[in-house]
Amino acid sequence: CCLCINQHRVQDAKHRGEVVAFDKFALEFSSRVKGIGHVLALLGTWRAPKYITRAWCIYELYMTMILDCKLDIILPPGQSQDFLQALVDGDHDLDTLWQVLESIDVCKASASVPKDKEEILRQVEAGPGFAALNQRVRKKLHAWFCEIGESEVRAYHRRASTCPRACESGCKAGIRVMQMLTELSEFDRSINFGRYLLARLESKGLARSLVACRMRAMIGCALLATGDLERARLSVVEAYRICEAKDELATPEGTEVQKTYAMVLAYGGDVSSAMSIMRQAYSLLWTESMAAGQNLHILVILMLFLCSSSQHEQAEFFYQQAQQAILAQGQKRMPYLARLLMLMAYMDVRSGNLEQAQGKSETAYSIIVGAGVLEAPLGAYVLNLIGWVKAAVGDLDGALADCSASSRVLEALDMSETPPGIDNALALAHIKQRLGDDAAAQSLKRRASLARSASGLVPLLRLAPDDFYA
Repeated sequence: CCLCINQHRVQDAKHRGEVVAFDKFALEFSSRVKGIGHVLALLGTWRAPKYITRAWCIYELYMTMILDCKLDIILPPGQSQDFLQALVDGDHDLDTLWQVLESIDVCKASASVPKDKEEILRQVEAGPGFAALNQRVRKKLHAWFCEIGESEVRAYHRRASTCPRACESGCKAGIRVMQMLTELSEFDRSINFGRYLLARLESKGLARSLVACRMRAMIGCALLATGDLERARLSVVEAYRICEAKDELATPEGTEVQKTYAMVLAYGGDVSSAMSIMRQAYSLLWTESMAAGQNLHILVILMLFLCSSSQHEQAEFFYQQAQQAILAQGQKRMPYLARLLMLMAYMDVRSGNLEQAQGKSETAYSIIVGAGVLEAPLGAYVLNLIGWVKAAVGDLDGALADCSASSRVLEALDMSETPPGIDNALALAHIKQRLGDDAAAQSLKRRASLARSASGLVPLLRLAPDDFYA
């Protein structure tokens, strides 16, 4: 904006005692944005971008989005390389990314002229509202982080085309990009990117490497998210068999493969085999090679399987260990924590610990809002369970609002025949029944039944009375 609005003239006018009205400045600004139709936003640094702390810069993003102009967010070359290295290094550095997204708040942004900020806030409040604007900007930046990550990984592979070790490093970074794409509901893009990376590994004779197995598991995970149980099974079974044959299940990558395979089996109705695989993975817990996030995943999934099999005493044992693993996470705000927290809240409700369930719900909601994934599958999944918790404490109107919001997101993403879609239909049916709308409840129950038949998926959560699952 410094090139299309001469701010020196604005300052000169102020020195002469002339007042430049905000509305006039804003109109001039928006006309420039619309006329050019393309905004380049330079973050400076991805770890602590000043851009998102300035009210006028957030307003610039806001105007770009409502005027439907092209927006490119760019980093200096050194920062792009630093981001790629963070993708290679893993979750510790990437926690910074989620902190950056969560820090976006137009109300806390600064402006050199306080009156300008007041006017910007007035316009935002009269328009989309503060929460909606923050969410749109977070979602846009989240998508941009995916784009720059994918671009940098592809460029890295082109530069290191002959080195197998460099290829593996690039694919480790690619796995984390796939995770971010999946969180944004970019499932096809995640799958295609994974297949591109897998082809790179195969071209270097690394088709049976641990990284390749982890890649197959990630592809399987994305396929499962779309409700494609059979192709998910094929992808992850191949990875599992390779790890088993090479005696590499007792590795962090092997553990991720086991976790995905167990979820595929469980959603296919074979909870017993899924539980056996997760108990095998559990034997690796607390070793030096295991990250705290992997520990927590295994504990929560085991807790879920045992709970769904009515083995409540053992489920409680793993729940208590998961509570300790949550503390080990400290202040991390990675999006996956929201899902795990809500699964633990599910256990809280079934155990009668409603206050704890509400506390976990509040934390999970703040995580998905901060990550900009409220309108993505993860956000829908969390909203649905928050609604179910509200129903458990008697807040049926709040429950209906949250589960309905979840339903709208899933329908917009064409995910009615996926695990979250089936869970949502059953939760809504139960709430409608409790509100006395039996016709709507029966319609939702039939929808869930048809989705189960079409996809072959078996719900793992009990969000409605047992007769709803007949």
